[in-house]
Amino acid sequence: MHAPALPALTLGDLSTTSVTTTIPGGDVSTLNNTDSFTSTISGSYDPNDKAERHGGTIEIDDFSPTEYLTYTIRFENTGNGNAQNIEITDALDAQLSETSVRVLASSHPNFIMERTGSNLRWKFPNINLLPSTDNATTTGKGFIVFQVLPKAGYEVGDIISNTAQIYFDTNPAIVTNTVTTEFIKTLGTTPVNNPGFIAYPNPVQDVLIFLMRLRLQK
Repeated sequence: MHAPALPALTLGDLSTTSVTTTIPGGDVSTLNNTDSFTSTISGSYDPNDKAERHGGTIEIDDFSPTEYLTYTIRFENTGNGNAQNIEITDALDAQLSETSVRVLASSHPNFIMERTGSNLRWKFPNINLLPSTDNATTTGKGFIVFQVLPKAGYEVGDIISNTAQIYFDTNPAIVTNTVTTEFIKTLGTTPVNNPGFIAYPNPVQDVLIFLMRLRLQK
């Protein structure tokens, strides 16, 4: 007997199944013709998370044509039962090169990756992911990290969006947040017009150097 998937049921609810048997006349005892069994609804559940390493913006002049976008999809079992099978699907943005996808890391090495066009799918069969606990850093949690190249021709103002769907057992898909990455102009400042004051380099990335010329009086 299959129970309906979440959210038709709520984890922790009580489910009672009853049975009644009708016996023709002459039954010695009619007290044992009915029975019932109550159980607690248990199962896996996933809150979800997705992020890209650049944090939302990329300065276009500092981005190499061979540089990848790096995505991390995280999942966590916050239910009250083990997750037996987990699947993650991801439809790549049209500005991403589907043939360049490569997996960097995974919390569980026994996974299967499939690609159909720009649609990605990771399967974690028999993962048996335990429910997470408040004081544990890894119990009940998992992730997949992958990279993909943007297609040539990106310009300032282009935005690459990416969303994933996570399936825990027979539960409906949990949709992650949408990650957006925008190409922006390289930041710079107008040089200071002062012959006694110099600041470089411009634009600056990590270190800005200031020089001041002092005029000595005799």
